[in-house]
Amino acid sequence: MSTPEPERQLTAPPAEPAPPQAYHGRIMLIVGAVLLAAVVIAVLSRGEAPPPAADDIPTSVPIGERPHYVHYSIGGTAETVDVVMQSPAGAEQTSNATLPQGISYEMSSGDFTYVQLQNCGESGEVTCQIYVDGDVISENTSSGPHSIVTCEGTVP
Repeated sequence: MSTPEPERQLTAPPAEPAPPQAYHGRIMLIVGAVLLAAVVIAVLSRGEAPPPAADDIPTSVPIGERPHYVHYSIGGTAETVDVVMQSPAGAEQTSNATLPQGISYEMSSGDFTYVQLQNCGESGEVTCQIYVDGDVISENTSSGPHSIVTCEGTVP
């Protein structure tokens, strides 16, 4: 006599992966976290660039022949500004610049330094500072619609 074959049991097919809609919530959570991190980084990095420290200025050249480090610092709460500044090559102009910013040049004793900002908006404050070898030689603030602020001086 032959032994009967065991009955085969049917099993359900493997479950299909969840449809993309099931992942929508997770994706939105991840995208939201990334955007939040980007905003936090942007806000924290809006700090003003400091002028060069005295330790960063080379001292191997005699003082009378050594260039001076001029740093223009612009800031404030205005969304955008028009900027005019004096560089070693002459006057430079930038429109619709965002704040804060800073730029440094090597200049010689007796050179004229100048930076002017005009608020492009209807509100906000604009500020400027000029540093020579890390020391402030000029600083001013202005506020209001389309306000203008100017800093100037001569490299000692």
